[in-house]
Amino acid sequence: MNKIRVHSNFIKKIWSKLCLPFQEGFSFFLTTFLLSACIDIVGFSLFESFFKGVFIGLHHYVICYLLTLLSCLLSGKWRVYYKIIAFVLLAINFLIDIVCVYSFHFTFDQEVPAILIGTNQNETVEFIYTFIPISLIGIIISFFIVIKFIYGWLNAQKITLPKRIQYTGVVLCFICCLTIALVSNKNWRNVSLGKIYTFMQATTPIDLRQYQINPSLKYVDDRQPKNVVMIIGESFSKTHSSLYGYDKQTNPHLISLKDKELLFVFNHVQSPALNTIPAFQSLMSTYRPEYKDSINWYECITLQEILRKVNYHTYWISNQSQKGFHDNVITKYAELCDEMHFVGNRFTAMGKRDLDEIIIDPIKKCIKLGDADSLSFYFVHLMGSHPDFKKRYPSCFDKFQAEDYPNRPRKQRTQLAAYDNSILYNDSIVYTIMNLYKDKEAIIFYFSDHALDVYDSRDDYVGHARYNNKKSVKAGLAIPFMIYMTPLYQKNFPEKKALIQSKLDTFYQTDDLIYTVMDIIGVIFDNNNDVEKYSLLRK
Repeated sequence: MNKIRVHSNFIKKIWSKLCLPFQEGFSFFLTTFLLSACIDIVGFSLFESFFKGVFIGLHHYVICYLLTLLSCLLSGKWRVYYKIIAFVLLAINFLIDIVCVYSFHFTFDQEVPAILIGTNQNETVEFIYTFIPISLIGIIISFFIVIKFIYGWLNAQKITLPKRIQYTGVVLCFICCLTIALVSNKNWRNVSLGKIYTFMQATTPIDLRQYQINPSLKYVDDRQPKNVVMIIGESFSKTHSSLYGYDKQTNPHLISLKDKELLFVFNHVQSPALNTIPAFQSLMSTYRPEYKDSINWYECITLQEILRKVNYHTYWISNQSQKGFHDNVITKYAELCDEMHFVGNRFTAMGKRDLDEIIIDPIKKCIKLGDADSLSFYFVHLMGSHPDFKKRYPSCFDKFQAEDYPNRPRKQRTQLAAYDNSILYNDSIVYTIMNLYKDKEAIIFYFSDHALDVYDSRDDYVGHARYNNKKSVKAGLAIPFMIYMTPLYQKNFPEKKALIQSKLDTFYQTDDLIYTVMDIIGVIFDNNNDVEKYSLLRK
């Protein structure tokens, strides 16, 4: 009998602890739920489905219950510190959610950390200026005032729910946990604690040098081109390129090279991703987005290790920033090269406005160094047309004006003019880089990491493409892709020129670019036929 009484008392104590979030912690529970869940529920209901919104709400319910339970088990100053930390993290969660829903019209996804982390501090200021209107700032301030009032009022009232409701709340939490476990294994990443985990994953530094595979290769060509260049642009949509029929003359210099049969423009190439980091993970290795969690991107064979294996001296020359957690992925690929030159705002947030023209002199110096090597490969990473567009070009390239777009809504015209001017300036930079190699044996790839949605899906939206809108995704993947071959290269590699000319209308995605580069330098994998299967020149 005594044992039964002891067990009964123990169960009552446990049950009483489980009910704490609806007793002394109710004000904290309700406030954290409102702070973390309201925008998610609305966003998922609007952009995906009502049931998905409800299901996401269940996730928040469990998380806020557990947060409150832990708060109730703490005491004194530890409880105060804990609540402050919890409110700060959930406030950040709210800010991310409201920007996604209000400005970008989608809900949080694994694409969001890639967008935010791939933006340095200078660009963050431009991002805020471009995409966060005064109306949104007003909504955010109003929401925080309401939350503070609700929390203060509930604390003053010291509300304790009736025991029946307390028991129901605990049982509901167990039911939610069971439902989530049975139905979902990934939706938790869309809610507060899951977002933190997703960001931590995205910002965890990986030293790619620890994962070099030393692939087995064999030569299929007698000789390799002396100079291979990969110019990677930024945020260039081919629908705004006169090379692809755009009605504004945004690419006069590149068209002149095309007319001289030095530049070959591909018509159906697209990016594998909507933003920089996942695009680079595919561009620089054998990783593909569809692999997802089946293999880690950093465990795949990189282009740099292939180039080293076949004795190319590699240079990385970039006008984007090097330092900071947001640059981990791109910088880690750069570190695999023999030489790195980050010529732009190296330490971020220094208030500098580095136009892409500052990259020309470092490229010239690297070419002089490369002349001493038998084989050289150059990675050139531009700032391109990254928003804020008007900061991407000098005033002398302010050719297009708002009045040049009479058929577009008035609110779009200034942005369209700035975007087209950035592409016009970019045209001159890429042309200048290509001309640096005109007297050498060189082949140059030029493409953008991804494109942008420039009023393609909505009349009020310009920026990174939104994954939940088909028109936006189509716009974000539509990149220009072209290959420049110098006269000397064309003379020495006539069969490669003929292959390139025959593939201009081939459908292709740049996550397979590593195989095309291998085809150009005349090597294949010794243990598979991936180059034959995935090279642009073999399709």
